[in-house]
Amino acid sequence: MSQTTWAARPLPLSEPTFTHSRAFREVAEGTSDMIAVLDSAGRRLYANPAFERLLNRGEFVSGSDSFIHIHPQDRSRVRKLFMRVLSERQGQKARYRIIDRSGKVRLIESRSHLVHCEEGLAPRVMVISWELGTTSTRAGDISGVCP
Repeated sequence: MSQTTWAARPLPLSEPTFTHSRAFREVAEGTSDMIAVLDSAGRRLYANPAFERLLNRGEFVSGSDSFIHIHPQDRSRVRKLFMRVLSERQGQKARYRIIDRSGKVRLIESRSHLVHCEEGLAPRVMVISWELGTTSTRAGDISGVCP
C-alpha cells in the first residue's frame, strides 16, 4: 500500500496584467514597503522584492499562501479582514505579527485595497505592508502581543 504525501506547493497563477506595466514595476520594486497582489483565496499573484527582507524568495512566489507566515494567534483575524475586503469591497487596515525566515516575530501594519478587475474576473486584493519592528520573543514564546 502506498502513501500519498501532500506537499504545500504553490500553484502556478498568472499575474494581473497591471503588474506588467513599467510604471507599476518601477514603483513596486523601488519601495521598501512590501506589496502583494492576492487572488480571492489569499494566494499571491505578485509580491515585490521587499519581502526578501523577511522571507526566503521561494516563500513568497506566485501561488503561495499569503497567510502562512502570519502568527497563528493573528491568522484567523487577518483572514477575516481579508474576506471583509472582498465582501464589502472596502479596504482595511490591520496590525499583526509574522514569523520571519529566522523564526523572529515581527510586527507588521498593512493596508489592503480591492483591485477592480476586468469583467468576469475574480477580484484581487492589493496589500501594502510595512514593518513596525520586532518583538523580543521568538515564535514559540509569544502570548498576546497584538490585539
